[in-house]
Amino acid sequence: QTAVEKPAQTTVGAGLPAMDSQAPRLSNETASSLTPIAGKPAPTIELDDEIVSIFLEEAVDILESANQALQRWLSEPHNTAPLSSLQRDLHTLKGGARMAEVEPVGDLAHELESLYQGLVDRRYSQSEGLAQLLQQSHDRLELMLEQLQQHQPLDNPSDLIEAIRAFRQGHAGSADIAEPAASDDSTHH
Repeated sequence: QTAVEKPAQTTVGAGLPAMDSQAPRLSNETASSLTPIAGKPAPTIELDDEIVSIFLEEAVDILESANQALQRWLSEPHNTAPLSSLQRDLHTLKGGARMAEVEPVGDLAHELESLYQGLVDRRYSQSEGLAQLLQQSHDRLELMLEQLQQHQPLDNPSDLIEAIRAFRQGHAGSADIAEPAASDDSTHH
């Protein structure tokens, strides 16, 4: 057996190994070779199975915490404690997604984190349109994690990202969006 093994690579939609103590570990040298080539959009993104598995373990718990905090804030919009929790959860989710190179999750989490920062800073206030946008975004994150767990292509969250940006720029009417059909386009960055 050689000292440096080629890391297992797969595409979104291919099988992820179960996490166990027998799983091979990657060196920093081999992990750095997993970076996709920038400027070359493709229908699938190459991911490292082990890193994605670790990300999924954490991401499911983080999103569950965020969903609970969102429900608390929606029922008590003047309570800012859930907003701080949401901001932390989305920051952590974003970082993990980017480390695992699951860009669609990282991009949506980044926009949500910015929106929660604006709510903490009181630049925005609770409204029905905002509540719907937040719930749709959390639902989409949950769907994308399920798709990743089931080895399916990830939905493209660009519609929600654009709606969040429009809301943040003062166009709250753009926050009312329809749920799009599932998409195979996971190349959005």
